[in-house]
Amino acid sequence: MYLEKHVNCFIFSRTLGPVSPARSASARFFLGLCSALALVSCTTLEPRNPPATASAVSPSRVQPVSQPAAVIPVLETASSAEQQALIDVINRDGQANDFNGFREPVPAPEVADGNDVVELNYEQAELRLVLEELADALDITLVIDPSIDSQISIRTSPNRPLQRDDIWPLIRLLSRDAGVILEQAGELWNARQVVSNLTADIATPETLGDGTAARIMQVTPLIYVSTDAVIQAIQPLLEPNGGVSQLGNTNMLIVSGSEYDLQRVNQLLMLIDADPFANQGIHLY
Repeated sequence: MYLEKHVNCFIFSRTLGPVSPARSASARFFLGLCSALALVSCTTLEPRNPPATASAVSPSRVQPVSQPAAVIPVLETASSAEQQALIDVINRDGQANDFNGFREPVPAPEVADGNDVVELNYEQAELRLVLEELADALDITLVIDPSIDSQISIRTSPNRPLQRDDIWPLIRLLSRDAGVILEQAGELWNARQVVSNLTADIATPETLGDGTAARIMQVTPLIYVSTDAVIQAIQPLLEPNGGVSQLGNTNMLIVSGSEYDLQRVNQLLMLIDADPFANQGIHLY
């Protein structure tokens, strides 16, 4: 510890000459006061610490310990030929399913005698009797449920009579309107009155019209629009005799109804499910 104090007082640098007793007392008093002030100032000084060495001021730097770099494993890569072969296996072009639909076999008469003309004239006739006569014209055995008690009226035009090929579609139409289903069991046909949502034919928009069923189920794929939007548009048009539902998570619909209804739905889908950019032009500048 170092204590430094410099006091410069003119009273110490001058030689005191002979003074009177009164002055001598004043001088001694003044000298004692200055000495007391000097001592007080020395005691109030803060100690000055010696200058710290460089080692004490700056802490020693810790040298980082070098760690060995992690070794990245090298994966064995296949040859370009093997990669291309794998790519060729994965890559494929999508294509539509070649489905021609399902059509029930249409019975035909064994021997077609006479003219190919069918004239019908029924007025409030029992449906069972009409089905029996039409089944005889096609040479088929028809088992009819006795609970069928509907009555129908039908009259063919003399100028545009029906043909034999129109008999089976007529049977399908009359049975559908009466809530009667026709099921084939070997060489027999069973007509019974029961509620069923199954259709006799399954078709696509391209094969619609090839069958003879009065109620058809059509598998309809969509391209540009979502199934929810199409269902909201066509479901009110098919009620109450038809319906529409989505086929799983695919963009396909199951539409059921008569051939007339499905033809109108397909015409509407041609406008709805269309390319939105087909009628828009693009110009680059």
